[in-house]
Amino acid sequence: MPDRPLVVNATAIGHRVDGIAVYGVNLVKALWRARGRRSLTVILNEDARRFFPAAETPAGASIRWVSAGMSPSRGTSGNMRRWLFANRLACLHRDALVVGLSQLEAPIVGGRGIVTVHDMIPWLFQDSHPRQHHFYRHYLGRAVDHALAVVTPSQATKDDVCRYYGIDSARVHVIHHGSPVPVSECATSDRHRDRYILWIGRSDPTKNLPALLAAFRTIERQTDVRWSLPARGHRSI
Repeated sequence: MPDRPLVVNATAIGHRVDGIAVYGVNLVKALWRARGRRSLTVILNEDARRFFPAAETPAGASIRWVSAGMSPSRGTSGNMRRWLFANRLACLHRDALVVGLSQLEAPIVGGRGIVTVHDMIPWLFQDSHPRQHHFYRHYLGRAVDHALAVVTPSQATKDDVCRYYGIDSARVHVIHHGSPVPVSECATSDRHRDRYILWIGRSDPTKNLPALLAAFRTIERQTDVRWSLPARGHRSI
């Protein structure tokens, strides 16, 4: 029996270089390299063109471009259109395996596909994410229950999905976010430079920066490593 066609709903990629955009761009390019004989169609919104120049797109790659109005960069209206589109797509491609790159592309109708849930932050921090919490509480549970499989980037998120939605753990698969940055040994001339811990997360409460600072304060007298915050919040400890 031939493999089902693969349809990747990559409308989660907007014009901003945020975490989901980086994940989505690299996943799409990896799927192009590994697709073999399986039919693969990638659906992108116009805001994502900067990440997929024609010169870097494999010959024969099937891309369907949709309106930039269906981009996460367009705020609430863009997200609403993206959510509606995901459900329509699942109905139109019942014979395909439809993959969504984020939880907002999780349909509750149509064919059963693959849902990606990056985290459960809006569920866990209702006060900080009131509108998203409503989506997680009243919609996402139905969507993951409808899905053929669920992908999370960590065991912690898998545990949360199973705990709060009652999903069988066998249907939830942990696939860690990878990094395209090559890792190599430092040059000899760099080995005597200062050693430091670099914080690159946002400063909102869900990132729990105070806990990280408290942990560092616990060990700072036992190590020669310094603490550094980049960009606008740059400071060293």
